[in-house]
Amino acid sequence: MSDYRNELADEGGAIDDHQSSPHIAAMQTRAKSSANIAGSGPRPLKVTKVEDLDINFEQFKELQQKDKTMAKYWEIAKENNEGDRMKAQFIVERELLYKIYRAGPDSDKVKQVASSLV
Repeated sequence: MSDYRNELADEGGAIDDHQSSPHIAAMQTRAKSSANIAGSGPRPLKVTKVEDLDINFEQFKELQQKDKTMAKYWEIAKENNEGDRMKAQFIVERELLYKIYRAGPDSDKVKQVASSLV
């Protein structure tokens, strides 16, 4: 025993062999060890590929304004209803229609360009 350990033993102190051990132990979860055995690893994230829109601002504005399926949202934006009961709000900025919504009562507002394409 070292001098320090002898002093502890003489004073009636407890000696913990685990704290003074120079060895380090590592553990691995069952899920991780079975993944290593199977040779699988993390699976790649599946992402849908979206084709690029090759249009400019004016073309997009024109398409958005001519879209008959979005007519009611243009009307809602013109009325400018900002009721708290509405899940989504529609506004017009720079002649484009935007949708503003919250995913939940404590979440931040999300603003996105309204489109019938998505």
